[in-house]
Amino acid sequence: SLHYTLWAGGSDVTSLSSCSLDLDQTDLTFEITCTPKTTDRHCLRMNATLKYDGVDIKENDILYCFDVQENQTSSSQSSGSQQQSTVGMSCSKDDDCAAGEYCYKNVCTALKCNAGEVIYNHKCVVASELYSLDISSAERIVVARGSEKTFTFTLKNTGKEKQTNIKMSLESSQIKWHNWYELMNASVDELDAGENVSILIKFRADENASVDDYMFTIKLSSDQAQTQKSFVFYVAPTASDVANLNSSYEEFRDRIEQLRNTIEELLKKRNTSETRLAENKLSSAEKLLSEMENYINEGKYLEAYLKKNELAALLSDLDVLVQAETQKIKESRKRQMKYAFIAIFLGALAFGFYYLWTLPPGYRPSKGYVYKSPSSTLDKVKDAIKRFKDKLRELNKVGTRPRYNFHRRQRWRYE
Repeated sequence: SLHYTLWAGGSDVTSLSSCSLDLDQTDLTFEITCTPKTTDRHCLRMNATLKYDGVDIKENDILYCFDVQENQTSSSQSSGSQQQSTVGMSCSKDDDCAAGEYCYKNVCTALKCNAGEVIYNHKCVVASELYSLDISSAERIVVARGSEKTFTFTLKNTGKEKQTNIKMSLESSQIKWHNWYELMNASVDELDAGENVSILIKFRADENASVDDYMFTIKLSSDQAQTQKSFVFYVAPTASDVANLNSSYEEFRDRIEQLRNTIEELLKKRNTSETRLAENKLSSAEKLLSEMENYINEGKYLEAYLKKNELAALLSDLDVLVQAETQKIKESRKRQMKYAFIAIFLGALAFGFYYLWTLPPGYRPSKGYVYKSPSSTLDKVKDAIKRFKDKLRELNKVGTRPRYNFHRRQRWRYE
């Protein structure tokens, strides 16, 4: 028994097509001729069951797909110059089967490929493997600032089939100047599998461009496939740039020496976490300076420029940190002077209060002044100063009017 269905685009369209079955009972060969009414990809699924005395002894399910072109008739059995289907026939290798089939357990079986795969030499292969391109350069792309240079790239067809109408273009999000490249031969008419061709590209570096690596992408497209590959465009320094780099090195070395002296003085006066942090950053700056010097001596100017930028940023941070610590020391000195002035003022005020307003030694209430020789050294000094002041007052009398002062030793005095 044989059952079959026909559909297009995933929907059963048996009602839209007419098929006839001619089954030969002798050798179990058959031919199905279909006349689809739509131009689409059609698939014919056949389920055959072999019975003996009413018992199922073999069952086979076959899927065969074909494309229908407008105003043409397509059938599962090709005629004329086209190869006929050999599904179900015995085989010893894949070449014994028709296109789109392979030899499985000595029987030709229709291939069923996954999405994104195509049939090639009786196998399902990824479309990108069948049609692929590659481009490469034998040398590094290096152009000095303000100049241009032409480089040779190799374009190769790494696929398994010939590709036609190959075009290319360059793109970069990092390169900002105009006309940074020129394609000398931007297209190739056709390229057989495994063959390659040389492509000339002229690169130009703007005179104001920074010394750095710039990423760019070469995009390739053909009638069969498309791909892209990234490269690095290095803008090299000129002779004057190298001289400026050496000058920057000398300047950084002097700045680091000055900062070293300043930080050592700060550590003596203010050994805090901030000053220790400044000392650590200074050690890092000295290490960067040494690396910069080595790169300059080795001619690795891009690495030297990167170290220069890193060192400039670090020294800028270090200057800010040192200035902040120096300002803190100045403010601390101002506060110390202020507190010293206040202490001197309070001491003078206390001294004046003690010697001018306290009662002299020997005074007793209701008994008057009874002189008593001081016992301690401090009291003796105070008493000597007091008597000296009294004598000065007597010598500097400015009036003749006597005035009685009970608290003084000589109670009558002239004013």
